[in-house]
Amino acid sequence: MTAKTVKDGWLHTGDLVWTDEEGYIYIADRKKDLIIRGEENIFPVEIEDVLRRHPKVADVAVIGYPHERLVEIAMAIVQLHPGEKVEEKELINFCAEQGLAKYKWPEKFTFKDVIRNATGKIDKPKLRELYIGKKGIAIGE
Repeated sequence: MTAKTVKDGWLHTGDLVWTDEEGYIYIADRKKDLIIRGEENIFPVEIEDVLRRHPKVADVAVIGYPHERLVEIAMAIVQLHPGEKVEEKELINFCAEQGLAKYKWPEKFTFKDVIRNATGKIDKPKLRELYIGKKGIAIGE
């Protein structure tokens, strides 16, 4: 633990959470993974959950990609099932059909394997370094 992580005796994990009316706590995403698109905050996991339901998609990761006017846009790294092909438009239409708000639709796609760490979690720092040349943190931090 570092001084950045522990402040006034509180451990700051970087998890973004919300509670329902009954007091249950839900983890939405990680602060460092949050995409800031103009005035909107986008949780990548929400987009990933939608795209992962597409029958041709084996795995997906979404990261913030730099944008001159909007700060960031959603970039989807899409790993297809072997032998499958898909057009970006098909995935965007799928997002619309699934009820994902338009401002959350990925605006940039790449069709490559999703990098995961030894514990099986998506390695977002490595993906950001690979696709946007930024180490460790999201641009919106």
